[in-house]
Amino acid sequence: DTSVYNACISACSRGHHWQLSLDLHKDMVVGSIRCSTITCSACISACEKGQQWNLALAFLAEMNRAKLNCDEYAFSACISACEKSWHWEAALSLLNEMTGHRVARNVVSYSACISACEKGGQWLLALDMLSEMSRGQVR
Repeated sequence: DTSVYNACISACSRGHHWQLSLDLHKDMVVGSIRCSTITCSACISACEKGQQWNLALAFLAEMNRAKLNCDEYAFSACISACEKSWHWEAALSLLNEMTGHRVARNVVSYSACISACEKGGQWLLALDMLSEMSRGQVR
């Protein structure tokens, strides 16, 4: 059942056992158990904690292919995974992609992207995003 798997994937993610989360996801696919937005978001969060930015991006792409709702949680976790792995360009690309998906940028997504730019020495971009946040009254 999808909800049981989602709970287990989330628990493994919170416990920093990202590999177990992905193994559970694989079991779902093999067992023809339907993955939901929550399933993929939990897997993205697990990838973030494991600094597996490329896998996080793959899950976001899977969500798009499956026509699942790519929400602010999925995008923010993906941006954070890129930030933790020092991939500021990917983080910035994801932040910009949110608009195309009609997903509101929030404090979490902006903060992770600003941090990624800081790690990449892109302080002008970080300042631009901070200014954009102020103009847009992001919360």
